[in-house]
Amino acid sequence: MDATSLVSAWTALTQQLACVFTQPTAVVWQQISLGWVLHRGPATVTGMYRTLGTLADRHWTVYHKFFNGYLLDSTFPKM
Repeated sequence: MDATSLVSAWTALTQQLACVFTQPTAVVWQQISLGWVLHRGPATVTGMYRTLGTLADRHWTVYHKFFNGYLLDSTFPKM
C-alpha cells in the first residue's frame, strides 16, 4: 500500500469517527489522532503536538483540554 492510499484511508476513518464530536472538536480529534499515528515514542499529548508541527493550528492547551474534559467526565462519579 502506498503512502497516498494510507493517508486517504486514515482520513476516511477519522472523518467517520468525527461525527460524535462538535465541529471544532472534530478538527482537534483529527489533528491529534494524526499526531498519535505519526509520533514515535511514548504517546503524550505534547509529543503528538510537536509531531504535528505547523499542522497544529491551535494553542497547545487545546489539545490537552481535549483529553482533560473526557477524563474528568468519565473518572469522577456524578453527584
